[in-house]
Amino acid sequence: MQAETERRPADANPTGTLVSGAAFIGFSAAHLIDEFLWNAPQEFHLREGTTLLLALLFVTALAGLLAGAALQRPTSTFGLALIGARIAVADVSQHAPEIAAAGPWRSGLISTFLAAGLTLSAALTAVLRSTPGGRFELNTGPRRCPTHLHPPHGPTSSACARGRTPSHFPRSADRLARIAGTR
Repeated sequence: MQAETERRPADANPTGTLVSGAAFIGFSAAHLIDEFLWNAPQEFHLREGTTLLLALLFVTALAGLLAGAALQRPTSTFGLALIGARIAVADVSQHAPEIAAAGPWRSGLISTFLAAGLTLSAALTAVLRSTPGGRFELNTGPRRCPTHLHPPHGPTSSACARGRTPSHFPRSADRLARIAGTR
């Protein structure tokens, strides 16, 4: 079996994932500082040391997922998208009512910018993915029979010939289907 890096096409370019993920990490770090300045850890009854450790773990996890997504690892891309979706929903539900209230919010325009930037970059990370050509594309589910998943001699599963998404273990899936009597 070929290594994962050998199966990727030569023109693979995870631009969308990298741009939205890098913005997500940057806005996360800046927004965490803003949260500290306005005593957010006390809202959750956390000590400063515990909160700093959680912030370090969060930003480190994001950076690790972004590195994996840059190498086009599906699990890393999915993890980054999942965290992006959760942060976008949490940030809107937590800060939208505070921002909409009368008067300036926290440090004014910069705090609003950081919250909006975090929400937008998290949402983009969750919704967009990078295609091999470097174009942005909506993340609508698995692609059909990507050629970079196959060895040089072509598809290894009859599912590809019928236009279905191949299994990670096509030969095992075919064998199980034959045993079950569905093929």
